[in-house]
Order: sequence, then structure tokens, then C-alpha cells
Amino acid sequence: MVSENTTKGANKTAIIIGVLFGTVGLVLALTLSLYVYYKRRVLEPKYLSQDQWRLVLQEHLPQEFSDRELAKATNNISEKNRLGSGGFGEVFQGTIIPSGVSVAVKRICNESKQGIKEFVSELTTIERPRHRNLVPLLGWNQDKGLLLVYELMPHGSLDQMLFDHPEQLSWDQRLNIISGVAAALLYLHEECEQKIIHRDVKASNVMLDAQMNSRLGDFGLAKLYGHNVNPSATNVAGTWSYMAPESFFTCKATEQTDIFSFRVLILEVVTGRRVGTILEENCSMLEWCRNLQRNNRLEDAIDPLLAKEGQRTNDMIITVLQLGILSSFPDPKVRPLIRRIVQTLDGEASLPTMPSMTSSSSLFSAVASSSFSYTDNTSSLFNSDTKSVSLAIEAFAGLNGAR
Repeated sequence: MVSENTTKGANKTAIIIGVLFGTVGLVLALTLSLYVYYKRRVLEPKYLSQDQWRLVLQEHLPQEFSDRELAKATNNISEKNRLGSGGFGEVFQGTIIPSGVSVAVKRICNESKQGIKEFVSELTTIERPRHRNLVPLLGWNQDKGLLLVYELMPHGSLDQMLFDHPEQLSWDQRLNIISGVAAALLYLHEECEQKIIHRDVKASNVMLDAQMNSRLGDFGLAKLYGHNVNPSATNVAGTWSYMAPESFFTCKATEQTDIFSFRVLILEVVTGRRVGTILEENCSMLEWCRNLQRNNRLEDAIDPLLAKEGQRTNDMIITVLQLGILSSFPDPKVRPLIRRIVQTLDGEASLPTMPSMTSSSSLFSAVASSSFSYTDNTSSLFNSDTKSVSLAIEAFAGLNGAR
């Protein structure tokens, strides 16, 4: 039989162990609570009162419009003045009285932290750079909501013009639009005081002014870095079909992720097709263009509206198409830098050499070396042959059509 002393000893041991585990659990819970509090209250951005906004951001803020001015300009943000919506807000057309300046007023949803973050990012990022191919930010207002005021672009977005009225865009105009966006990215990546990664380069964020020049806008997702600073990991953000494959693994925004998005825009402008369109060949636009290139039939990708503009024009269109394909190469180190792209579009440099894509192992190593070592599950996606590898990579970037 078990003695009474042994039983008491076992009970005491159980009590001690219970108290010990309870204490450890309490300490862990308190530590976690303090970490969450610290992260929310200290590390995350604070959303300030209107007076605090002026004090903290006074060095960067453009003109502050009054609520009354913007109400008059947009007829109290009338639905009749609504230009469109997207991202985290709606855009309304207006005219500032008495100056007569035409404006586009973006009303950002302030019911979520993400909407407020976009307001902060756009207000403090786009106000600094000034370039002929960026949408000018004229001012802001926070009286009854989060409002950003831009110069109105008379021809709307490239997305609307390209897919709703493509017959109005000649090849010279399309090339000028592509070159303008490239010039804007060169400015943001290399010529600003701080490097700016846009993170959402796409046709709907490219506006067209009165002369049909392209103006890159919507800096709500933009990231700023010092020119000699390596980008840190951040949340994956952007428009799915335009995102570079490595961004899903590294969670880093770089010049090369912007280049990848830019190549989608190139292919859309030249082919006249949306990137998400399911093609007759039942493959992605990029795979379709690659197949045509391999078969020396890349001219078949040209928008039929452009095909009658002459051989010299067609040669330049083919060059731009090849530049778009090269800019989408899986290895970001192979993609041309934006300066080389600008020089090629301006005719000051030849088209960079197109790397070979002949083996699945080379494609796997291209992405792996630029990202990090994948888990076995990720690695299993890259198998069999070049086509399956290419499609697997494109799947991460949201480029695949239905299969």
C-alpha cells in the first residue's frame, strides 16, 4: 500500500508544478499583452487630430483647402460629379472658385486604418516629387473626411482610354504614354531625394493630360527608402495580376517589382488586351507572347488597330514587346534597370539581350536565388519542363488564365 506521507508528497509536488506552470503562463500572457500594446501604441502610426496633423506634417503638406471651398467646387461632392472609384476611395470632378482650376477630389474611406494609411502615404509621398509625368497633388482637407485634391486629367485614365476607346490611340501616342511612365519611374527610383517604390503601377493608375501625356498617380501603397538602404520586408501589396513573383516570397518592394508591373502595362498597351483576359490559346498573356516570340510570330500580338501603320512602326512595336517580355523575366536581376528601359524607348540604347529560358532548373534557381530557399511544398511546384515552370511562376503573380 502507498503510505500517507508518499501521497502527501505527491500532492505537494503536483501543487508546486501547477503553481509553476500557472506562473509561467501568467508571465507569458502579460508579456504578450505588453507586446501587443507596445506594437499598437508605439510602433504603429498614430492617427492624429487635425491640429496635430498640421504640426507633424507642416514641412510636407501642400495647400490645405477648406471644406467650404471643396463643397463649392464639387457641388457638395455630388454624385453627378463622380468620376469613378477604386482602391480605398472615390474620385469627384470639380472646379475651384474663383481660380477656375479643374480638379479631381479623391475622398478616401476613413473608416479603416488601411484607408487612413493610404491617405498618410499619398499625402506625404506624392507632395515631395515634382515631375512632368506624375499627377500633381494640389492640396488636401480633413474637416469632414479625408480628401486629396489633384489637378484634373482631361482624358481620364489609360485603362479607360485603352479599353473603352482604343481607336483614339495611335502608336505614337501609345509609345509616348509608355515612355512617360518609364520616365516617371526613373525619377522615382533614381532621381528623387529618397527612392520611391510605387508598388501599384497599372493602367488605371496612369492618367492622361490634355496633350495625352501619361501621368503616374495613386501613391497610396508607395514605399520610401534611402538610395543606399536595402528594402525591408513589408506586407504584400499591389494589384494581383501586376505583381512580381518574387514579392510573394521576399515580401519586399524593389525597383524590380515595379519593373515587372510596368511590363504588364507595356503588354496591355501594345496588344490592346487586359492582362487578365483569357486568350484563345487558353494561356496567360505573357505565355502567349513568349510562344509567339519562340515561333517568330510576335507581330501577331500587336493590336489590330496598329497593324496598318507601316513596317517601320511595326519594327518599333516588336522592340517594345520584346522589352516587355524581358522585363517579366523570373529572375529580377535579369530584368533591365529603368534607366536602360528609358534609353531603349528613346532609341539611345539597343534592346538588352534576351536570356535563354531552356530548362526548369534555370528558372527555379532564378527565382530561388533572388528570394530565399523554399520549403519542399513550394519547390514541388517547379518541375517537369520549361512550360510548367513558367506557368508555376506566373501563377504566383496572378497571370494565369483558366486551365
